[in-house]
Amino acid sequence: MGVEPRTTGTESNTPSLEELMSWKVAELRKFLVARKVAYEALVEKKEFASAVLKSWHLPEKQDQEQQSWWKGLRSRWTSGKEETKKLTYPHFQPSNGYMTEKFRLAYIEKNINNGVLPPEAYRMKDVVSLTASNDRNKPIFYWQLFSVLGEQRIENIIREFYKRVFRDTESWFSQPFKDLGGMEHHVWAQTMMWMDTMGGGRCYHGGDYRLSFHHSRAKHILNTRGATRWMEHMNAVLTDDNNKNIDLTKDDSDRVRAALYEFLRFFMGKYAKEFRFSDKALVYGDELPLNEMQPQDIDTLTVTKIKQLLSASDIEHKHCIERDDLISLAKQHAAGGSAPEPANAS
Repeated sequence: MGVEPRTTGTESNTPSLEELMSWKVAELRKFLVARKVAYEALVEKKEFASAVLKSWHLPEKQDQEQQSWWKGLRSRWTSGKEETKKLTYPHFQPSNGYMTEKFRLAYIEKNINNGVLPPEAYRMKDVVSLTASNDRNKPIFYWQLFSVLGEQRIENIIREFYKRVFRDTESWFSQPFKDLGGMEHHVWAQTMMWMDTMGGGRCYHGGDYRLSFHHSRAKHILNTRGATRWMEHMNAVLTDDNNKNIDLTKDDSDRVRAALYEFLRFFMGKYAKEFRFSDKALVYGDELPLNEMQPQDIDTLTVTKIKQLLSASDIEHKHCIERDDLISLAKQHAAGGSAPEPANAS
């Protein structure tokens, strides 16, 4: 066995790199996890040993803090108010759809790679379950939304959205929807797609193939301009607290809204890749992209949220082990920051 990890390190018990190289990789990883040090980008054993040596004097985090990664998923529109009413999910019995498992796996993999979810997320019951957690200190994932909202609430969101689309006076945007079918057709198809991915069972026959085919018929608005307009309408629906047709639940609306925006962010990323447009400037709720944030605002963000913003801006950050390193990198790319120009900039 190598040197046993300590709760805190001192100058007198600091091991040498050679001593740390005698540890198993699993021991090195355990040490880094206990101190909440990012290690996903490390490959060679020597890299793990060097990271342990660098973080030797960091104290272990308490279990509660080790689970704080989820807070980055609750975006800036949450109220932060304390709710006391006990939750009793599922309100609606969920089941897998044609696309649930595929996209749940893709979402988890993407967010592990981005550092938003911990490496063990694949095995965490509250992550992979189709039923939303009754613990308010944990997020609702989008594939758990059916267990909270049920079919009628989901359909109401879609219906309010398409009311706005069909009233849109910008014909370049609204006319393609009208050409493809009436409002009821769109409401039904979109509701079935959302239900299928959100844990509402097998509703969208044809799955991902049908989804891609459906979007290919409207590919002339599947671009940055069209996606921006689409999100403007959806933001208006999800942030209108005075619309009595929209019910995100009185007792858990913050977590529900955050899960809906995560769903939209994930699938917009899929469509952007598929149809080759940029989704980096899209706005979800009242959240600002990194390049529009003020540097001083970054100091108050969680580590997970900073990683999420960096990933959304395609900024490599896996080399940043300490929180201060992440903050410094994010500030460089914030409004008025001093981010270096790309090497091929003219």
